[in-house]
Amino acid sequence: LSYLPPLCCFFAQSPVRPLPRPCILSRGRSIGSTFWRNNRESSIRHRLGGATVKRELRMRPKALVEGGKNKITRFPIRYGPHPDQHGELFLPPKVERAGTDEKRWPLIVILHGGFWQNQYRKDLMTDMAGDIALSRLGAAWNLEYRRVGRGGDGGYPETFQDVAAAMDYIPNIASDYAIDCTNVVIIGHSAGGHLAAWTAMRSSLPPGAVGANPAIIPNMVISQSGVLDLRQAYERFIGGYAVPSLLGSSQGGRVDPAKFPSTSPYEMLPTKSKLVLLHPEEDKAVPLEMSERFHRRAEETGCDCTLEKIPGEGHFHFLDDDTRSRHLTMAYLQQFLEPDASEKHRKKEEDKGMKAFIAATNDPDILRATQKAFSEKFNLKNDTSSP
Repeated sequence: LSYLPPLCCFFAQSPVRPLPRPCILSRGRSIGSTFWRNNRESSIRHRLGGATVKRELRMRPKALVEGGKNKITRFPIRYGPHPDQHGELFLPPKVERAGTDEKRWPLIVILHGGFWQNQYRKDLMTDMAGDIALSRLGAAWNLEYRRVGRGGDGGYPETFQDVAAAMDYIPNIASDYAIDCTNVVIIGHSAGGHLAAWTAMRSSLPPGAVGANPAIIPNMVISQSGVLDLRQAYERFIGGYAVPSLLGSSQGGRVDPAKFPSTSPYEMLPTKSKLVLLHPEEDKAVPLEMSERFHRRAEETGCDCTLEKIPGEGHFHFLDDDTRSRHLTMAYLQQFLEPDASEKHRKKEEDKGMKAFIAATNDPDILRATQKAFSEKFNLKNDTSSP
């Protein structure tokens, strides 16, 4: 009993650490994989506000099947010396390195969210990176960067320096992996949407500022519920103390207002990059009003900006591949990278509709009803003679 009080104090002061998560790309099912799958599904249901998940969340995405025609080659690539300055490059099936395919592939850079907190990692976007590579739209580079919070070394300026360094590092990997440096798209979810939009505004930064003089500017930015206005997020306490943690705050959580013009995309407009804002109407983490306000500002400054409101879905639906949020992301990506393919798909759908109409007009009853409606609309007399 004499050891009981010290033992209780030891456990009371010891931090509670979560159990290790099994590797999402492990061969077969690891011990306890059923528990982790069910636990992750219930966790996402909780974050979605009790919404029902349409499919069982799998431990291993279908895009990352090892072997066969759907094999995706993945390469870890570092863009700096810090442990968090790295990313994973996903190449389309049957493409391993430069020289195996004559085509130069567009590069889709992916930035994960999590309000810039260290507990959230790039594995949130592994499924999306695999889907992009599997669709052969281009190569996908899923980036990690320094973040804030417990154990994190990020914040201002480190987080911004990492994203800028990764973008400027693209020419160094272009020749080795058949990347087209002139065709770069960046996708960001939540806080990653903020960083993605920030990369498109770097050319407006004054000399000497963090991220100034960019080597690569993305052709298009897809923001998935992005935190596009840091000043508004700070004033409305969106994400709690996320913005003060990112920008560095004085005692009491106050942020220096002088930092917003060089870190908040809303105040850095305009940009020459095409902007696509995808925002679910039921988003409880980042309000839809933020994207609407950014869209109005972008149009006022002459930017090519599109806002797509997604009904019936929330903030985390982008992480599931069986949602309209994910489908719209892939659709806008294909429309931008393969406009000819998108046009062919549209014409194919129109041809299907025309064939269905022609088949329907072969029915005498439908044909007579159509002729009657046409005659009544244009006040034509019944004329049985041939035209």
